[in-house]
Amino acid sequence: MKIAVYGANGYTGRLVVAELARRGIGTVLVGRGLARLREAAAEAAAVEAETHVAGVDDTAALAGAFRGCDAVINCAGPFIASGEAVVRAAIRAGCHYVDIAGEQLYLKRIHDTFAAEAANAGVTVVPGVNDDGLPSDLIAHLAARRVAPVTELVIALDLTRSGAAPSRGTLRSALANLGTLTGGGLTFRDGDWLPDVPVRKTSVVFPCGPGPVPAARFPLPGVVTVPRHVPARYVEGVVGAELVAAFSAVTPELVDSVPDGPSEDARLAGRWTVVVEATGRDGRSARGVVSGPDTYGSTAVMAVESARRLVVDGAEPGVPAPAQAYDPIGFLDFLTGHGATWTLEVEPAGRDEGRPVPGGTSPPGTGRVRSC
Repeated sequence: MKIAVYGANGYTGRLVVAELARRGIGTVLVGRGLARLREAAAEAAAVEAETHVAGVDDTAALAGAFRGCDAVINCAGPFIASGEAVVRAAIRAGCHYVDIAGEQLYLKRIHDTFAAEAANAGVTVVPGVNDDGLPSDLIAHLAARRVAPVTELVIALDLTRSGAAPSRGTLRSALANLGTLTGGGLTFRDGDWLPDVPVRKTSVVFPCGPGPVPAARFPLPGVVTVPRHVPARYVEGVVGAELVAAFSAVTPELVDSVPDGPSEDARLAGRWTVVVEATGRDGRSARGVVSGPDTYGSTAVMAVESARRLVVDGAEPGVPAPAQAYDPIGFLDFLTGHGATWTLEVEPAGRDEGRPVPGGTSPPGTGRVRSC
């Protein structure tokens, strides 16, 4: 197996290269500067890795760098500006493709634009396999299945205990998508994705949190992917309102002032959490929670495993959502081997708020709950 990493010299790209090396997977580092690619290979102890210089402005050269590989992992943001070129080159080279994008409008564009082209080439393209997009899509599929048909599904992300400042790459992507981030992005309602829909979930309770916190609409990846496999009438994404305020403060000067990324100790000390709440037509609800350590390290693990599964297990060619490309329970259980936990509980219709659920059920393989 051989997997190419575009943007291999970036902060998360280096973590992806290190994860590939740790797992003994052949690696090709691709980017715009040979010296930095060689530096990234040495740092990751990927001594046998190939390096190729190619940029997004030359699709032929980029496809040539990918040719002979089984899959491509794209780590170079902002994806809204350059991601399409890498997808196009991967398809031309006949490589499966995943990326770590969290940019909602970019993800929708990839799903809308490349489905037929990828399918015709026999290639599977799965964008958005990061610590938010992948687990939220997988757990949403499981939660919705327990209470179908679904009238409403809410995805909430908690990064307040992430323990680390964002990387420079994350802030660059935030700056390129600032209007979407501060405006709340898209909501799925009655068969279409719409902007400027008033938020319904005005507060959210996260595990280990202090209680209900004010919530604001936010352009989470799952709002774009979940409706592709869950027939829900309404899907929205929310975060704590303080996170929206933090993104509002991103400026070019701030991006230039921060280091490439947080220290390893800061990364490892943090934790990310995704909560999904699905409500069925009969009033029953299901609540799924996925939580894990090290935002950037977890993203690297997810990206490598996503690409590996496309190569080894295969998936329907085209642009599927994560839950369509992978077995949700199998992938979530895999993540428990890397410090993640996941739970899924079903609440009967008419349950009094705050009362424990008698006989709450979880599917086989549910990860253990992490103590606070």
